[in-house]
Amino acid sequence: MCAQRNHCRSIIAGRSPTSMSEMSLAPLLGGFDYPFEGASARDDGEELAKHDIGLWECDLSDDSLTWSAGVYDIFGIARGARVLRDDIVRFYEEDSRRAMEALRSYAIRHRRGFTLNVEIRPSQTRRAWMKLSGAPVLDNGNVVGLTGVKQLLRAA
Repeated sequence: MCAQRNHCRSIIAGRSPTSMSEMSLAPLLGGFDYPFEGASARDDGEELAKHDIGLWECDLSDDSLTWSAGVYDIFGIARGARVLRDDIVRFYEEDSRRAMEALRSYAIRHRRGFTLNVEIRPSQTRRAWMKLSGAPVLDNGNVVGLTGVKQLLRAA
């Protein structure tokens, strides 16, 4: 994605971290009180997965995806399986997919983050609602990717 990955992170919650370890995920998790400092989609994410939360990254040069364990679990896909963005967007219900694609485009164009609740149909399970949060990854001011959090929403 970029030569110095730790220096390519974008703004989340109004500041520009120099690495994931400096970034607080709390604003993306809607106040979920759990210490996720230093987490990234490249980690296995076991602790996050226990709470139906996963981290994701998308490299815009080739639309490749990197997921932590929790995202695989949310979508009902075997952990570590190769995932292609074109295949994954089919898991989103039509209205949610349109809204997600519109916010994704806006985020890339305007270098802004986003959060929305989307309806998904995970592999071999019933429909579910998921909170999707994302922010652009910047390299010298250019958007080179997106990164964020996906959280399965459960009825209380």
